[in-house]
Amino acid sequence: KTLSKRQNGFFFAEAFDPEEMGIPDYFDIVTRAMDFTSIQVMIEDGTYDRSFSILPPHEQVHEDVELTFDNAKLYNPPGSEVCAAAKQLRTVWEGLMSKIRAEDASSTTTTPKTSASSSTARPDAPEPLQPPPGGRGTRNAPSRRGGEEGSKPSSSSE
Repeated sequence: KTLSKRQNGFFFAEAFDPEEMGIPDYFDIVTRAMDFTSIQVMIEDGTYDRSFSILPPHEQVHEDVELTFDNAKLYNPPGSEVCAAAKQLRTVWEGLMSKIRAEDASSTTTTPKTSASSSTARPDAPEPLQPPPGGRGTRNAPSRRGGEEGSKPSSSSE
């Protein structure tokens, strides 16, 4: 929300219809569009908290904000108003992320670690991965569809 309210934040505030904007080739160049409103919705509905990403939610948000700026630079010519706005807002965003990362680092260093069997562990947290006896080998991570660890990937014909 902070970025949307800043000067030139309106460029990135909401998704838009490229056909309506007179830029029908937008999706030929930008393969994954992103905007601040979509990010805010994903924060509010818990999408980042529920994802299977190995990144913490704030880092997932960071990736999507960066994608927003990268898309602006990819599609718009250098020196354009949109590129200049992306550069300026990226600087603001990097400052905000530095503070968020510092807070995260201080909270993780002051919070004692608990084992998965501890009564304070999240009940839905997966067991930590342990190397198999003998040290080599891998375990499959859960699929994005929520499959069990070690399960075979689903076929594309589903």
